[in-house]
Amino acid sequence: MAERTPSHKREERIFEIVNHFIAPLTSSTSNDERRRVAELNLIAARRAKLSIAYASALSYLTTGRALLAQEESWNTDYELIFSLEGLIAECELLTADMESAENDS
Repeated sequence: MAERTPSHKREERIFEIVNHFIAPLTSSTSNDERRRVAELNLIAARRAKLSIAYASALSYLTTGRALLAQEESWNTDYELIFSLEGLIAECELLTADMESAENDS
């Protein structure tokens, strides 16, 4: 679905694209595929946050984070994991989930 969607329309259809990918993901999925889906989740989370849908944004962000091998990602995908973690903390604050926000930092 992501490949068939023109790049200029991808952000517009990001929620549909991300939801399409999440269900079939398993541990047998390649690291590159998991990283790609984590990136799509980050885009969806940013869009949800702009719509003031902080809980939805958190859902996309935690899914994106779960797709990455945490320890390894800080070395191999620093920008992506840093973006996910930063936005998670921000959305936790915006949803008044102070305990989680403090524990993540």
